[in-house]
Amino acid sequence: MTIGELIKKVRTEYALIENVDSEIRLVLCELLKVSMSMLFMKQEEEASSELSFKVLDIFEKRRAHMPLQQLLGKAFFYGREFKVNSDVLTPRPETELLVNLVVNYVKKANKLQNRVWNILDLCTGSGAIAVSIKKELDEAGIQSKVAAGDISSKALVIANENALLNEACVDFEESDLFEKFEGQRFDIIVSNPPYIKSDEIEGLMEEVRDHEPRIALDGGATGLDFYRKIVSEAKSHLFPGGFLAFEIGYDQGEAVKKLLEESGFKDVIVNKDLCRLDRIVAGNI
Repeated sequence: MTIGELIKKVRTEYALIENVDSEIRLVLCELLKVSMSMLFMKQEEEASSELSFKVLDIFEKRRAHMPLQQLLGKAFFYGREFKVNSDVLTPRPETELLVNLVVNYVKKANKLQNRVWNILDLCTGSGAIAVSIKKELDEAGIQSKVAAGDISSKALVIANENALLNEACVDFEESDLFEKFEGQRFDIIVSNPPYIKSDEIEGLMEEVRDHEPRIALDGGATGLDFYRKIVSEAKSHLFPGGFLAFEIGYDQGEAVKKLLEESGFKDVIVNKDLCRLDRIVAGNI
């Protein structure tokens, strides 16, 4: 069987998998370590039995709704590669908006006051947010100290691996929100916390519901538990004028904005994603 015939076999046998055509190309590019254009030129080559077995095994697991990123062990976020597995939430493109907001905020403020920026990422998971912010600021020549916390020791194993993979200096702590950061203050606190309502988790896609850690999804009865906890303690962990930024669920913009405003945050903004859904809430103390 040639590589081209293997592609056709997967298309036919796993046609019910959404985007199977693009996924088979991604899988083959990863296993063969070639580009899309090189893959096209290899379609007449013989597919080894080892390659065929690996590909078909991946798509059997995809048929059982295992996420492709977990099967490949990697995801791409903000132009960088990150390790992922079932212990961490796979970083989403929407979360890049949160990184972008923080990086642009620091770049703008740093023009007025060139200094070291202290940044904390809560509920860090894979570490994608913390690592991306650190790398972007390093590449912009802006000094920063980035810390990150998560209650899951298993997630922090992956987060530390991602920091090493991307050569980013991030201080990871196993911490229940601010637990290990008592007495510390930061210029910026950023978080993509669990925000799915508890009774809505069973209705999520199988890839998410069955294969991503529930602890990274469950935001309590209203989906707002973590926002309330973080907002209530953030003031004592931010320097005067400090900045707090969240990713939120599409229907949580006004509720989270109100939480910040009632806690004394000013100039609170709600930014939308590319689908015009509320996605980011941020404000200054």
